[in-house]
Amino acid sequence: MKRKLLAVLLILALVTCVLPLTVTAAAVEDLGTYSWAGEWKTNWGDMVLTQNGANVSGTYTYDQGKISGTISGNTLTGTWSEAPSYAPPNDAGEVEFVMSADGQSFTGKWRYGSEGDWGGWDGGTRVGAVIPQTPAKASSWAQTDIDKADGYGLIPASLKGADLTKPITREEFTEITLVLYEKSTGVKTTPFSPNPFTDTANPKILKAYNVGIAKGISATTYEPKALINREQVAAILLRTIKRMAPHGDYSTAGAPTFTDQKDVSDWALESVLVISRLGIIRGVDGKFMPRATTTAQQAAGYSNTTREQAVLMSLRAFENLDTIKASTPPAAPPPAAPAGASVVGTWTLGALSGGQFNAATGKYEGGATGLGMVYTFKPDGTYTALAIWSEAIWLTGKYSVKNDVLTLTERAAEESNDGGKTWGAKETLPNATAYFIAGTDEAGKYLLLGEEGATPPLVEKKNALKYLNS
Repeated sequence: MKRKLLAVLLILALVTCVLPLTVTAAAVEDLGTYSWAGEWKTNWGDMVLTQNGANVSGTYTYDQGKISGTISGNTLTGTWSEAPSYAPPNDAGEVEFVMSADGQSFTGKWRYGSEGDWGGWDGGTRVGAVIPQTPAKASSWAQTDIDKADGYGLIPASLKGADLTKPITREEFTEITLVLYEKSTGVKTTPFSPNPFTDTANPKILKAYNVGIAKGISATTYEPKALINREQVAAILLRTIKRMAPHGDYSTAGAPTFTDQKDVSDWALESVLVISRLGIIRGVDGKFMPRATTTAQQAAGYSNTTREQAVLMSLRAFENLDTIKASTPPAAPPPAAPAGASVVGTWTLGALSGGQFNAATGKYEGGATGLGMVYTFKPDGTYTALAIWSEAIWLTGKYSVKNDVLTLTERAAEESNDGGKTWGAKETLPNATAYFIAGTDEAGKYLLLGEEGATPPLVEKKNALKYLNS
């Protein structure tokens, strides 16, 4: 074997200082200071190791090599094996690595079989940050599931050895959902480039952003160190699960009702209901605790999600994924005419020009310019809308009218950066509601549509926008 030829010189150089190796059972209770998990540069090629408790396994590039062993303190003892046979006497044997005090490197030795002279396994240099071996601190009620999640590889390196009883940040929760996504799909993600954020360069955040899991607070900020509340967690988790199982049942039918459901933000309600129905996030005494609504609640950390709670949510999603994939959405009911026809028609805000509506494709084409928005509410209970601000957005969905409230459901949006000549991928939007007034004045028929969260009385340019019939 090629290794034997290379080993002769190494043996001659080391023979005067090598002591015989005694293989002993690893002391599970002593895992040393740092984990062996990660990538290493060595004289036998690049090595990638994984660790589960006291057990370590991995591969290295020379002759498609494999490593398997156990830990006792800072020492890893085990076996190496290589192609073609992966068996002694020529293609396998014993190995011992000793990690440095700072966890950045190791010194090692190997031999054929279980006796004879030792060769050097040198240049063991870690690629990337060290991972503390210290067990994470967790509440007693969560420890069993934390250990299970760790066994699945669902705890990111940033939380290894951390106090898991502490509140979780947006950055940490993003890393948890990224690990969940990668472990569940086998997809190797890459960071989004160029980085759109000015307050973080974390590659894991940029990876999550690239696959559509993470979204910024604004176009340029992520607020990585901000704490995250339960309704935000629900939205991010559901977005992640939908990318892991895009054809599952994400209806709200059968979802629990919470006594504080009125406190859930409109944009988060659907996510809260679906993620609760799936059993991923559980309520407490009939409450969901979506967000802090008073200064007292804010001061008390009401609705904060802890690190251990976040890990357990990820674990439930991971273990229930097959069931979610096997579920199918309920059949859509036939279209129903909206209750009341006072909004039927086309309503325009601002000035739009150019482009023509193509009934075949269902959107504007040919380029449109201006600044404003146009809604078209059809008698069959469906609607379309075109908005042009900094970019063009095409929206579709269904609507209903009851007690002067307009409700938009099954909403979807497509964006265009060239005024409607070409359109991007369709994105699902949460349901929305708004108060409205339909009337007539000197300019003709109008629709006064309340802004998000606005309640009567509606006043133009104060809490409502005026759309003219066209």
